[in-house]
Amino acid sequence: MPAADDTRAPPAGSPATAPRHLVIGATGVAGDGVVRHLAAASDAPVFALSRRGTAPQGLHERVTGVPCDVLAPGALEQALAAHRPTHVYYTAHAQPAGNAGDLDPRAMQAMLGLAKPFAKVWDALPLVGPWVYGQIGRRAGIVDDGRNGAIFDAVAAALRSPAGQSVEHLAVLTGGRLYGVHLGPDLYPGFPARLVEDSPRHPGPSWYFAVEDAAQALAAEGRIGVSIHRPHFILAAVQGAPYSLVNGVGVYAALCREVGADLVFLGGRRVYEARFEAASAELIGAQMRWAAATPAARGEAFNVSNGEPLRWSEVWPAVAARFGLRPVVPDAPTHARKVVGDLEAAWRAMRQRHGMAEMSLASAFPQAFLHQSMIMTWDTHYDIGKCRAMGFVEARDQAGEFLRLFERLQAQGVLPPADGAAGLAGAGG
Repeated sequence: MPAADDTRAPPAGSPATAPRHLVIGATGVAGDGVVRHLAAASDAPVFALSRRGTAPQGLHERVTGVPCDVLAPGALEQALAAHRPTHVYYTAHAQPAGNAGDLDPRAMQAMLGLAKPFAKVWDALPLVGPWVYGQIGRRAGIVDDGRNGAIFDAVAAALRSPAGQSVEHLAVLTGGRLYGVHLGPDLYPGFPARLVEDSPRHPGPSWYFAVEDAAQALAAEGRIGVSIHRPHFILAAVQGAPYSLVNGVGVYAALCREVGADLVFLGGRRVYEARFEAASAELIGAQMRWAAATPAARGEAFNVSNGEPLRWSEVWPAVAARFGLRPVVPDAPTHARKVVGDLEAAWRAMRQRHGMAEMSLASAFPQAFLHQSMIMTWDTHYDIGKCRAMGFVEARDQAGEFLRLFERLQAQGVLPPADGAAGLAGAGG
């Protein structure tokens, strides 16, 4: 097995003799899992590129961190020349401003209900529809100022440069919101009941479109194989990740235990029973690595899912059991603050009592994203028949992934021990 600091490259102009993996955006919610999969799946060198240049916890002897600001002129070309990767995994994501903030699920579901009667009207109006969808997209985080497109364009330019000549395949992460998952049938009358890779793009703008169009243009040139990968919710355990559902659910459950509250489901009964999709970040890495090694996958897009769609009703009781809580599902949605009370005070008390890592509640608990994840009252189903037919058949247990990743968050000091002392008022239920 090569050492983590083994950055020796084949001589310039010679073909790579073995895979060398480079993950761009390696500290994000997807990138962390992709790095972990690559490090575990083979002995090939793995390079984790991010602005901070850090390797995932526990992998510093196996993975080489590469600090790089992709938008800095020449920075990525220098990194490519130094490490000469054969396979590049693009998981970068610049979080746009203007998302839903601290709106609770009740408010967001009410807004959807008020808008639903007008959806068919604005969808048919050529000027009104794009504007409305653009405003919704900004709240959903898929409309930005062009930064995400600019980051990918910089990557594509570096791969076309002499420094990128060692690269054989680029795997690109986008997502199922390209289909309109964030809109659903209430706001998008054409929302498909079953999402396949050639389902139409949702109406209105999205930075996903710019990234996928640029990736397909690179693929059309023929020198580098390109594959596109579209998950919905990504399951990972990464401190500070603003889009980590596992972090949101785990910290919320721990806070409920801390104050002696039941584990109240925040989305209400309709969301609790609706079907949705999730993919382990490590499973995304497995599909990306498979696509890079599969000639038929060149130029193709693939949905990514752990397997069958899941319902919160299949996950929430397991989460409650892990934290020793009673699961409660009210008919109406609510806010985490109404369940826990003073979130900051509960966090400080829990962190001090269990000797947890020094970090802010905002860094540990992506509250806004947890609330946003609990507004989907409609079913979502990704068809994964395409990758299955081509040979990628890996799957993960949905509830089991939450529990496994909670253990990783506990090791990072983000969560207290599962069998920790009862909360301030005793364990709920």
